[in-house]
Amino acid sequence: MFDVPLWLAAVAVLAVLALMEHFRRRLSRLGRVDSQLREDLAAARQEVLASEKARSELLSRIGTTLRKPLASIRNAAEEVSRPFDCPDWVREQLSLLSGEVEAISRFIDLIGEIASLERPAAGATAGTEREPVVDLEGLLTSIIQEASPKLSEKGMSLVAAIDPGISVRGDERYIRQALESLLGETIRQAGRGSILHLDLNSSETHARFSCDYRGSPDPDASGSVLGMELARQVISVHGGWLQEGSRKGQFAAGLPLAAGAVLDAGMEKDEP
Repeated sequence: MFDVPLWLAAVAVLAVLALMEHFRRRLSRLGRVDSQLREDLAAARQEVLASEKARSELLSRIGTTLRKPLASIRNAAEEVSRPFDCPDWVREQLSLLSGEVEAISRFIDLIGEIASLERPAAGATAGTEREPVVDLEGLLTSIIQEASPKLSEKGMSLVAAIDPGISVRGDERYIRQALESLLGETIRQAGRGSILHLDLNSSETHARFSCDYRGSPDPDASGSVLGMELARQVISVHGGWLQEGSRKGQFAAGLPLAAGAVLDAGMEKDEP
C-alpha cells in the first residue's frame, strides 16, 4: 500500500473544496439568472394580459358607440320607406340598408360577447374537459359547402386537404365565425378564376388551418377589419394563434387539440 504524503493529501482536499465552491457559485449564479428570467416572463405575461384587456375594452366601447347611430339609421330607413308614393326601387334599397344595419348590429353584439370571454390562464389548457369537443373536419366541410355560391360567383375552384379526426375544445359557434371570417376574407381578396387552397392538419399539440389562393388578387377588394378582429379575438381566447401572410387573404391559424384527438405523425410545427 502506498503512503501518500500529507502535503499531497492536503492539496487534493483543497482542490476538491475549491472545485465544490466553484460549482456552488455557478449554481447560485444560475439560480439568480433563472429567478430573473421568471420575473421577466411574469412581467411580459402581465403586459400581454393588460394589452388583451385594453383591446377587449376598446371593442366594447366601439360597439357601444356604434349601436346608437346604427339604430338611428335603421329607424330613418323604416320611416322613409313608409310613404305610399315611395318608389319601389327606393323601398328595395332601404330594405337592403336595414338588413345591412341589422347584420352589423348582430356582428357588434357578437364582438362584445367574444371580448368578454377570458383568455386561458398562463400554463393552462385552452379547452377544459367541460367544454364541448368541436370536430374541425366536419365544421370546415360545412363552411366550405355554405361558401360554394360565393366561389361559383367569382368562378373560383377549390383545392382542400383536410385530415380526419382533428378536434378541439371550445364554443363551436365562435370557432365557426372565426373560420368563416378567414375564408370569406380570402374569397374577397382573390380575383376571378383563382384557385382557393385550404389545409387542415395537426401536430402533437395543435390543429393547424391555412387558407390561401393562387391567382391574381381582386383589384376592387376591400378588407374586412371587423371580420379579422373577430377571428383574431376568437382564436386568442381559445388559446391559439393567427398569422397573416405576405399578401391579403393569406392566413394560418392554430388551436390546441382536444385531449384524445387523432394525430398523424410528421405534421407541421404548431407555431408559425
